[in-house]
This record gives sequence, structure tokens and C-alpha cells, in this order.
Amino acid sequence: AIERAAVLETDPLEGAQAPTGPGGGASPAEGLAGLPFQVAKKKAVDDFERGYLQALLDRHDQNVTRCARAAGMDRRNFQRLLRRHDLGREEGV
Repeated sequence: AIERAAVLETDPLEGAQAPTGPGGGASPAEGLAGLPFQVAKKKAVDDFERGYLQALLDRHDQNVTRCARAAGMDRRNFQRLLRRHDLGREEGV
């Protein structure tokens, strides 16, 4: 119960900002408005995943195990995402 309470006390989104376009203007989603929903959603998710994975790799010196742990993911699933987005290959992933 104490462990659960400690987890609930921290908000991983605390301090996060809503996505905006260059210069703090329109949301990046507005650039997708001309696409069909499913295509726009796939592009948005792909862009998010790629940026998120790259940020983790940079933060954890390309160490996949530490990246996966920080993301709360299994290392194998993390590696699959890296391959899907063609990231981490120069490190032999």
C-alpha cells in the first residue's frame, strides 16, 4: 500500500507542456489536418515514438537496457521499436 501511494504521488507529466508548433504557435496536429484521420494518427504516433526513443538513447548514452527501464518497457519490445524506427543501428542494436 505504501509503495502504491508513493507511485501515485508522482506525476510523470508534471511540468510537461502541451505540444505547440514552431514559435509556440499552432499545434503540430494542425499540419496533419489535411490527411485522413488514420494516416494522420499513424504519422503523429510514428513521429512521437521516434522522438521519444531518440531522446531516451541520448539521455542514457545509447544503453538500450537503461532506456527500456526508463521507458517502463521490456528490453526486447524497446529493441523492436528501435528497429521499426531504424534507430540505434550504429551501436549494433
